[in-house]
Parts: sequence; structure tokens; C-alpha cells
Amino acid sequence: MMGCDGAILRAVLRLAGASPADSTNTARDGSLSRLLIGVCLATWLLVSWEATSAQINPIPPPPPRARPKVSQVYLSRLVRQLGAPEYSQREEATERLIGLGAPSVPMLERAALAGGPEATTRAIAILETLYLTGDDETSDAAEEALERLADSEKQEAAARATEVLLSNQRFRERRALQRIVELGGVVKDVLGEVLDVRDPTALGREIPILQLGLAWRGGDDGLRHVKRLRSLQVLYVITGCGVSDKALEELRRALPNLKSIERRGPAYFGVGGTQHEQGCVITSVRADSAAARAGIAQGDVLLEFDGKKVKTFRDLVELIGQKKPGDRVKVLLRREGQLKTVEVVLDAWK
Repeated sequence: MMGCDGAILRAVLRLAGASPADSTNTARDGSLSRLLIGVCLATWLLVSWEATSAQINPIPPPPPRARPKVSQVYLSRLVRQLGAPEYSQREEATERLIGLGAPSVPMLERAALAGGPEATTRAIAILETLYLTGDDETSDAAEEALERLADSEKQEAAARATEVLLSNQRFRERRALQRIVELGGVVKDVLGEVLDVRDPTALGREIPILQLGLAWRGGDDGLRHVKRLRSLQVLYVITGCGVSDKALEELRRALPNLKSIERRGPAYFGVGGTQHEQGCVITSVRADSAAARAGIAQGDVLLEFDGKKVKTFRDLVELIGQKKPGDRVKVLLRREGQLKTVEVVLDAWK
């Protein structure tokens, strides 16, 4: 780097009409002004060079600091102090356990199950604090501990943990939605438009639709996040997403307010509909969908799909489920009393 800096300096001095030797004799040859200009230009070029070099070869960030190991003996002592007769000892133990974060969670869970009333209450209160204020690792660990406690046989611990989870349900759902989206899930409104779960105004009191498609990387295990969505209305499970029927049955039991779990094939049509005495009335058409490109419009009555009669929206869903993305199908519909046949090239779920 110094060799390059020197070359730049010599080049600039030559451009200014001076040389390195001239810099010591400027008073004799009257080139002081040119030398000063050269030095200023050289300084500017050197600063620019350093800035460009830093952009090309940025200094790597320091590695993340490892979480210090905490002695289990020390943790046990702090947890025992939660039931100490002296208030000051209980408060000190509470503050220290909160400060330790994730490593304290297993001990706190055991204390909530095995300790007396004071220890149980304090342990669950600490878990709530860690859940709401900790980093992702700590919050995840505390949430899972609270869920296990809510399902435990110790009545006092189960009731208190359940109360904590219910009182923080909105926070819980936001975290779950973020995890679900990270795993490839898609949250949609009733018209099929994708919602940004990071936007607090995007969702109301209910989560209209969650779609687990081919991009889903969570498998059955990832459904633990879905179980936290108590306000979820409809779940679409696309064929090939890696979720088993057994896991879906467990999910249905965990979410009694869930209106429906619908298995869908890989092909996507892009309409909503309702039953009509002669067929299926199209109630919505998603923009830039297969149906929209084929000219299908809201209010059309769909009579046949690929030559098969359609009487309900469920009939249509089942027929679409037999197709693959890219398949071409003929659709017979009635519009303003006139029969019309259109060809549709089916999309894939996104």
C-alpha cells in the first residue's frame, strides 16, 4: 500500500510541475504554489484511494460473542433462592436469573413444576419476562417452556402458564407468523393477496389464510408455529409441501377455532366462488392469475371444467386438484345469459 501511495504522490508532483527533489528547493525556483497544489491533489487522491480500497476490501465484522457457560450449581442455587424466606434474596435471584437469559430456562421450568407456590409463581414470571424481552434464542426457549408448563399436570403451574400465553397472544402470533414466513409459509387475505406480516396494520383480529406450498421448509415440525395462531381461519396445504395427515389432525385438535384445513393440488386457478343453482358463481378473480388471463370475470357462472360438470366451488377445487401447473383446460361458463368457452393455462401456487 505504501509503494502505491508513493507512486501516486510522485505522479501528482510531476503533473504540478515539480519533482520530489523540487520540494526542498521551491524557494529557489519559484515553484512553491505548484508544489502546494500538487500536495493538495495528492492528499485528495490518497484519501480517495483509501476509501475505494475499504469498499473493495471491507473489514469483516467481528464474530458473534459466544454466550458464556453458566454453572449448573450456580443456577440451582439461584432457583432455590426463589423460595427463600427473605424477600431480598428472592428479588436478587429473580434479577440474576433474568440476566442469565436462555441458560436459566430449563431450571426455571423445573422450579415451576417442583417448587412451592412462591417459587412456581416467580419462575413463571421470570419466564414471561424472558419471553417478552429476550433475544430470539431466549424468547424461543421461554415460549416452549411455557407451553410445556401449560400442558403439565401441576394445576397451579398449568393455570399460570396458560394465563401468560393468553395474555400475550398477539405478541405470540406475530412471532409465530415471522417464523412461518421464514420457513416458506405465505399469509393471504380473503382475496388471495399476500400480506406482509411485518406490517402491524396488515392483519386485523383474524388471520384469514395461511398457505403451506412447495416452498415450505418446515415439514411437520414447523407446524408447532402454526399451533400458536389461535385466530387463524383457513389453512391451505399444497400437495408436495411435506406435511403429513397425522400432523394436520394434531393441528386441528390444537386449533378448535380453525374453520378448515384444505388440501390443494399443485395447480392454481385464481378464483373464489360460491354455489349457484346452475353451477359455481365466481365471486372473485385474482389479478394476473390463470383465470384473469383467460378473461374469466366476477359474476360469471362456471358450468364445466375440463369437460366435467361443476355444481359447487368444492367441485371446482377438486377438479383443479387433479391437474398440474401448465395444463391447458377448457372452461364453460355463462355470462349475461350467454354460454362462453375459454381456455385456461393453469399456474402453480405461489
